[in-house]
Amino acid sequence: MLKSIRNWLIVLLGGGPQTSGGPGDSHLAEDMPFRESRTFLVSDDALFERSSTQWHFGDWVSLASLQREAFQNHPQRAKLALLAAAGHLQIGAEVEAREYIALAKEWGCNKTLISQVLISGVHNSLGRASSVMGNHALALEHYGAALATATSGNDARLLTQARLAEQLTQLGLVVTTKIGISKTESFIEGS
Repeated sequence: MLKSIRNWLIVLLGGGPQTSGGPGDSHLAEDMPFRESRTFLVSDDALFERSSTQWHFGDWVSLASLQREAFQNHPQRAKLALLAAAGHLQIGAEVEAREYIALAKEWGCNKTLISQVLISGVHNSLGRASSVMGNHALALEHYGAALATATSGNDARLLTQARLAEQLTQLGLVVTTKIGISKTESFIEGS
């Protein structure tokens, strides 16, 4: 599985030929079938900050719901497209993710940043798998690596706890006890 993810990343970043697709399987942004493309003249100033926060927490559904039309004129549109791609990848919408990665590249995102966000997604997926298997220490390592791969200078401990709590909630692993303490709390502290 990791080998296929690696090969997919290589192809997305301009590496060797794609082995899983057919001939002419191009992923240029202009070839992508987007919904009706309306031009909005107003950009939401808080959109990038909100989307960045959603990425830090791992709110993949919100990121996947970002529409091209809402940010195509935004000054941070390349990074917003990349965040939307990350959301789509985490919810399993690979075709849409490819569309947004192509847009991010077209709009100026460099290969290093794209790689960091995609590798971060792999760590997040491994963290989720570790959470489901009950390997709490390994899950925390992967959630921490997911954040460290694509961010710097942030409070890693707090962000890791926030990511962990959101991912456990998405997985249905957060259970509230009678006194209101969730299993997330004991998970975070290693209990």
